[in-house]
Amino acid sequence: MEIAIIGLGSWGLSFLERIITGSRSQWGPLRVHVVEPGTPGSGVYAVDQPDYLVLNTPCGQVSLYPWQDVGPPPAYALGLYEWVTATGYHWVGDACRIGPEGRKIGPDDYIPRRLMGEYLQWFYAMLVASAPPKVEIVHHRTEAVNIVTGPAGRERILLANGEQFEADHVILTSGHTDNVEPPANPSLVARPYPVGRYVTTIPRDATVAVEGMGLAATDVVTALTVGRGGSFTESGDRLRYVRSEDEPTLRLFSRSGFPYCAKAVATVDESDDYEAVVCTKQAIRAIQGGTGTGRPRRQIDFRSAILPLILTEMQIRYYSQSALLASGRTTSDEVRKRLGRAWSDGSYGTVVRELSTKYGEFDPSWHFFGPHGDCVSSKDYESLIYSIVEADLREALRGGSAPVKSAYEVWRHVRDLMRTVVEFKGLTFESYVDFRDNIKTRVNRLVAGPPPLRSQQLLALIEAEVVSVPLGPLPVINPAATRGFTLCSRRFEQPHSEHVDWLIRGHLEDPTICRSTSGLLRRLWQDGRLQPLSYGETEVGSVALNEAFHPVDAWGQPAYRIWVFGSLTEGVRYFTHYVPSPKSRLRAFLDAQRCLEQIMG
Repeated sequence: MEIAIIGLGSWGLSFLERIITGSRSQWGPLRVHVVEPGTPGSGVYAVDQPDYLVLNTPCGQVSLYPWQDVGPPPAYALGLYEWVTATGYHWVGDACRIGPEGRKIGPDDYIPRRLMGEYLQWFYAMLVASAPPKVEIVHHRTEAVNIVTGPAGRERILLANGEQFEADHVILTSGHTDNVEPPANPSLVARPYPVGRYVTTIPRDATVAVEGMGLAATDVVTALTVGRGGSFTESGDRLRYVRSEDEPTLRLFSRSGFPYCAKAVATVDESDDYEAVVCTKQAIRAIQGGTGTGRPRRQIDFRSAILPLILTEMQIRYYSQSALLASGRTTSDEVRKRLGRAWSDGSYGTVVRELSTKYGEFDPSWHFFGPHGDCVSSKDYESLIYSIVEADLREALRGGSAPVKSAYEVWRHVRDLMRTVVEFKGLTFESYVDFRDNIKTRVNRLVAGPPPLRSQQLLALIEAEVVSVPLGPLPVINPAATRGFTLCSRRFEQPHSEHVDWLIRGHLEDPTICRSTSGLLRRLWQDGRLQPLSYGETEVGSVALNEAFHPVDAWGQPAYRIWVFGSLTEGVRYFTHYVPSPKSRLRAFLDAQRCLEQIMG
């Protein structure tokens, strides 16, 4: 049997790991074609990135080896933390270097992304070296440009170098491909990466607006400050920014108007240990209907049907965690059970008010949607943003056991349950658009933020007047008559407007097939083999898949020899932009296992 894996970033690597691991005990003989023009494994984690670009997940929570199978562990059964320590990496200042000098790397450390790239490349090399003789791995160091139907039901893969080969099954994990942009404004940087180019392309006396307040925007700000020679020094329990005098002036804004929430220090991924009280599988099934009845599930409205359950779950987690810290496990369990009973008998609000007098008030809607009401002026808004970042930083530095951060983690705990609601058109059309444009970004804000260091740095940059946030949510953006843009606030009683020389989009657009810069995806769409996800006649992006991961073609038929996974499926699926790893990011391995079991029969 011949299998082709097109794209060998972290998702493609997960499939190769499952193939090699499975072949050690049962599968084979196999020939696996790996189509990847770069070094297999690293994907977006380039090994030449500067060390100031760090992961947003502690290194102890990342591993491309998901679980121990039968027999002794293979040579590649190392997680990222085990690999960096075995390789001899240490902290030397803010950089990681191999050698005996420096501070040891801990499992809770947020290490440079280039080390993730090195780890992924090492993992690929170890997989190839560990493959049993019955598995042949062929690396095609080029791009696939088309997939056409071959003889005997096989698929023929056409390559950019003019070669071609046939396979029984094709696993497409093309990664985070870019989309074609309209004619560019010379003052607009439409794609934030690679951020290293900002060191030379933007003058020091420029004013730069960064659209976004999440992970990508944070990378842009870091490149334009630390990457331009700036540095931070400790000042008590805070940081102070030391200018290089080479950095531009930065303005931050976003659609929601609220910044990310930092990850808690020493966060423990307990996704498989958490037991929901209100947002349970049974409650979701009752809302969806269809399960076990032979009837299809209902399309539902996430905001009205599901969101209240998760917000309630956040509140229950806050009070039970507060009770745990104050009085121990027994009291915590009592509080949790009491709130569960109160939800059932209608006395929930009364019990919450009583608990708030003891443990403090926690309004989950405030934390999820942000403060209500508009600010009077730009100065008021900037004070609000500073206070939000400062308060969140205090909670992050308390650690993963802090009640507020524990409440945020509920979103990670219920992620798989959310998928059963959201994926494969489980929402109404209106709710799908609302979830894509409004709900999903707020979830990411709570649980997919950077390490606390970035919040400490942001506060220092604001105090140094290198960064400011004067524009409020979703400002009006108008191209200037000559060069640059004029930005105007929307929601201040006292409007604010100013001219900026550059505008950088500090966020990533989900991949599409109709506007993709990938020649392979465009040809598959033009040939009718891939179609965008649609609600009726309305295309909503992503890619049309059936629930067995096969793309649905222009004639409504699934391509049973092709399987699609990863970032390209974001929309028809939920939360695909991640490195697969045990616990809360395990689904890639489970999907790979399910796919390969079907392939192998």
